[in-house]
Amino acid sequence: MCRILFLILIGLPCFTLAQVTKDFPELKGKYLGQKPPSNIPELFAPGIVSTGANEMSICFSEKGDEIFLLVARPTLIITSRIKNSVWTDFEEPSFIDPDRANYYMFLSLNGKKLFFTSTRRNDGIKDSLAPRPPAVIWFTERFNGKWNKPQKVDFGSDFKGTSSFPSVASNGNIYFSSFNNESVGIYCSKYINGKYSTPKRLSDSINNGTFNSHPYIAPDESYLLFDSRRKENIVGGSDIFISFKDKNGNWTKAQNIGDKINSERNEIRSFVSQDGQYLFFCSDRQVIKRDLPSVPMKGDQVRALMNSPGNGQQDIYWVSTSFIEKLKQIKIN
Repeated sequence: MCRILFLILIGLPCFTLAQVTKDFPELKGKYLGQKPPSNIPELFAPGIVSTGANEMSICFSEKGDEIFLLVARPTLIITSRIKNSVWTDFEEPSFIDPDRANYYMFLSLNGKKLFFTSTRRNDGIKDSLAPRPPAVIWFTERFNGKWNKPQKVDFGSDFKGTSSFPSVASNGNIYFSSFNNESVGIYCSKYINGKYSTPKRLSDSINNGTFNSHPYIAPDESYLLFDSRRKENIVGGSDIFISFKDKNGNWTKAQNIGDKINSERNEIRSFVSQDGQYLFFCSDRQVIKRDLPSVPMKGDQVRALMNSPGNGQQDIYWVSTSFIEKLKQIKIN
């Protein structure tokens, strides 16, 4: 399957989406039946999710029995769930638009609402060359197992920025990234009486430098994970940082989660399983053997290398979240 999946995602016209997943294996148990990781990051579901292509974002349901995955070239949100004790084949959800202009999804704790970033059209224009709308957050709700028509999240007329990479606390508060010509920062909009407040940029404890993005907020808002390219305390290109809420409700100065998880490459787009046990993230670290043969490789050898996770494209990794409590204790002490 991984070879077919890789070829379709880099855009070769040889396969259809149906062919991509026709060899989907029989998987049982939470998190696609994968063995839980330790304190050292491991590729998540190699050959199934992490394929050597370009996997960009992931989220799971509360019980770990439903997955949404973002893959690139072309950009697709695909999903799978447990049905009759077995994981179903990956497929696109019903709320997609013809342009596939949907990215970076987040499933609510109760599994009834899915937030995502989109540049989909809402103006009736069908000209593919016409300028696309800016990226904003949309959501769709699930009734009787079916997703309804997506609609934009309304942050009010006072907010003029873009909104992307949503993460939602159990009380409905949304944390997201907003872009302008100079920087990327993290914002929060509170959900009050069924409406979203005007988003506020988080403090410099988090928004340090010109790039801070891809937030993950804990359900109780006790901590925030995000990635940053700040100049200080960096292991690689983009690293994952964490900030905690103190007793006064303020965010502590963000700290790097360390080189056991961050590498010399990019670690981005955190997601913590709804049970709080596992951190999922994207990384383009290269882990396959770099000692290539001295003689020219044949077709099968080249394809095997291209199709291998850990080849420098973005893959999904997961790791135990035990580090979070340790970092919290260090911060407190």
